[in-house]
Amino acid sequence: MNGLPLYQIHQEFLRNDIHISKQVMTNWIIQCADWYLGILYEYPRTRKANHPEIFLKGFQSVVVYDGYSAYPKLDCENPDITFAGTWHHLQ
Repeated sequence: MNGLPLYQIHQEFLRNDIHISKQVMTNWIIQCADWYLGILYEYPRTRKANHPEIFLKGFQSVVVYDGYSAYPKLDCENPDITFAGTWHHLQ
């Protein structure tokens, strides 16, 4: 069942008389993701404006960002960083 969408896993469990709600399975996935991401990356759990400032301290290159309002302020304060908006949302 690796790589199956959650609803298909849920349906397969029900066919085998295993009753676990989709909400419980979703919470398991979220908890696992938080645990693994916490090990692999130092990622913030909030969208506070100071997180990018702390994370990018001493960084010198290009940052592609999603339009988050904290980055334009950092753009003015950090001449060593080039901030580039993503084109992903243009459709």
